Amino acid sequence: MFNLYLNNYRNFVNQKFEFSRFNILIGENSSGKSSILKFLLMLKQSLQQNELNLKFKGNLVDLGKYTDVIHQHKENKKITFGFELGEEFDIFFEKNLLRNFPKEGDISEYKKILQNIFFGEKTFISFILDRNLNSHKSIEIKIKNKKVGEIEIKFRDNINNIFAEQHQADITFKNNKGKFIIHKKLSYQKHAFLAFFSFREIETNDINKQYINYLSLSFTYLMGSIFNIQYINPIESSPERIFLEEDNKGLVPVRNLKDVINILNDTSIEDRDLLLNKLNKILQDFGIIKDLKVIKASNISVFELQVKTVNSNIWCNIMDVGYGVSMQIPIFFQIIISEFSTKKQEIISELFTEKVETILIEQPEIHIHPKLHAKFIETLAKIEKKNTYIIETHSEHIIRMLQVLVKNKTLKSSDVSIHYFKNGKDKFDVSKHEIEETGMLKPWLPEEFFDNSYHLSLQLLD
Repeated sequence: MFNLYLNNYRNFVNQKFEFSRFNILIGENSSGKSSILKFLLMLKQSLQQNELNLKFKGNLVDLGKYTDVIHQHKENKKITFGFELGEEFDIFFEKNLLRNFPKEGDISEYKKILQNIFFGEKTFISFILDRNLNSHKSIEIKIKNKKVGEIEIKFRDNINNIFAEQHQADITFKNNKGKFIIHKKLSYQKHAFLAFFSFREIETNDINKQYINYLSLSFTYLMGSIFNIQYINPIESSPERIFLEEDNKGLVPVRNLKDVINILNDTSIEDRDLLLNKLNKILQDFGIIKDLKVIKASNISVFELQVKTVNSNIWCNIMDVGYGVSMQIPIFFQIIISEFSTKKQEIISELFTEKVETILIEQPEIHIHPKLHAKFIETLAKIEKKNTYIIETHSEHIIRMLQVLVKNKTLKSSDVSIHYFKNGKDKFDVSKHEIEETGMLKPWLPEEFFDNSYHLSLQLLD
């Protein structure tokens, strides 16, 4: 995962978000919480196409037009966003280089050389864009690393010929000794707001070329991180009496109960029984149902989702149990698939990086009892520990349980980041809060966030 910087996106002004494993977005209504989720989804849908620098309206999210997104709707302003990459990027770079390392070579010594030359400092990538979303020339990009140096990319006008449109850019590299090196008219492949260079035009093979390669590889890492973002909103999931059979799609992202049904009945997925067992185990631990199964009709291509509730041994149609049950199933199933895919990729994949997903969850507390708010985050913490979660919530109980989990050492203090949002003057005000090893919040959250029942009880005594 990465840390995120935003300026002039909606009402965010020079705002930085430092993310960890569990990231909680809480605070006032209409104060920017869901805007963070939408921004990340907008980046993903932008990278899924090559035409526009940023695609505000697509299959994942609809942010409107540039005037709807820019701060105070002033079209002359530019949007700035940036990313801070840490140790995970260094691991990515190391694995990328070691793919072609000779078997007879001393890999441990080579790793030491890499650490001495490249690793130890964070890498910063910044993008500045204006309303001209059709042209790469309008993008300003800088990549910085204190140990390695700094790159500034300036894009040129496209060159059109009879075969294809060619993209070229000038790269100015300032190394860690202050020396400037300029490479002009380098070819690159456009991918939304990103650019991928081969550097074949750079004939020298000195350390400066390796520095440039290190910094530019951050685009590959960033694109992979954004592609691995998944989004779940329980509101999108509603129970049905029957579900129509669909074509097999494999382990697709889960958005609703239909996706759950299709995956569990996809015969091309060898491990679907294992996935069902994992889902049942987690739902039992969560405490909403004790068993789940999918029944296929004998004469028509439809399915029925049946469950056993906690206090009953009778199989019921999902339509006949609480609405909150149907909302939680897709959330946990997507988490299972994400963790399962990550674990399996480590074993069988030849790719040079682990598949770590970032899962965006919007208001998981909807339609469930407050006791289950706390149980939700506790259950999440017990699942495999590879992926990152960004959770928008209004639930005090989720915060309280995270405090308990840190105090009981189920989670580390560094595993949790809490971001409190409120409306300021012409901008969103966001404060970061941590949970100390003692379980105490640092700094304390604003009083207005917490449950108002205590104050209401005092009024009854007046």
